[in-house]
Amino acid sequence: MTDDMERILQLHQNWLTDKEEPLDRLRADFTGQDLHGIDFSNKDLSLAIFKGTNLEGAIFLNAKLVGTNFEGANLTKVSFANANLTAANLKNANASDTIFKDAQLYGVIE
Repeated sequence: MTDDMERILQLHQNWLTDKEEPLDRLRADFTGQDLHGIDFSNKDLSLAIFKGTNLEGAIFLNAKLVGTNFEGANLTKVSFANANLTAANLKNANASDTIFKDAQLYGVIE
């Protein structure tokens, strides 16, 4: 994972925890990016935006993805094993060969 990606993930974590400094927090928005094969295991990306993003082969093992927006994303061969996808938006996403083993899928928007 690149330093830029780590920085975005840290800013998103700060946004989730509502720190006081507005420059230290930023909601992760990966709209339209090519993030194929990236390992997001054990990350909290709740409410992040992956709209139209290429995530083919990405790994979200044990990730927290509550309310995350994957609308129109390429989720081919993505692993969401043990991930919490409660209320995630998967509308128009390509989920071919996607692994949802033991994932929490309550209230998912399809």
